Amino acid sequence: MQPELKVISDFYDFMLYLIQRIEKFPRHHRYSLGIAMENRLQTILGLLIRARYSSDKQAWLDDANIELDILRFQVRLATDLKAMAVNSQGHAVKLMQGVGAQIGGWSSRSRGRRREAVRPTLGQAHRLGQLDPGGREGAARQARAAGGAGLQLRPGVRADAAGGRVA
Repeated sequence: MQPELKVISDFYDFMLYLIQRIEKFPRHHRYSLGIAMENRLQTILGLLIRARYSSDKQAWLDDANIELDILRFQVRLATDLKAMAVNSQGHAVKLMQGVGAQIGGWSSRSRGRRREAVRPTLGQAHRLGQLDPGGREGAARQARAAGGAGLQLRPGVRADAAGGRVA
């Protein structure tokens, strides 16, 4: 069994918080809006768990994001109907934003988006043998070859965008 993902753990904590608030709804809202919100919470949890074990995570994450957006409106409606306190709504919204950001990040990673490659650090360039021990000749040219990182490379050595040596 894989270790529990932070997004699932955080969503579970949010779920506990919101269910405790739903239990305090007036009866006529608890058995309509409250039940709908609880069902949506369980649906989102199921979608996140399915995404965790699926090789094609994107569809599950998109569905979870849509369900979370609908839940945002349900929480807002509960507040407007005076079934939920304004400060409870504020805390719930903050928790939902955190979970939504994590789902968005997970979704971006599963789409294959990657950050631009990081330039080599000074230590990495030294280990790769890219630093010019003298460091004075052609420092500007060498810095440009290193992608503007300001590292002084040996003459004739360039760094690619991923930080590897390109002779």
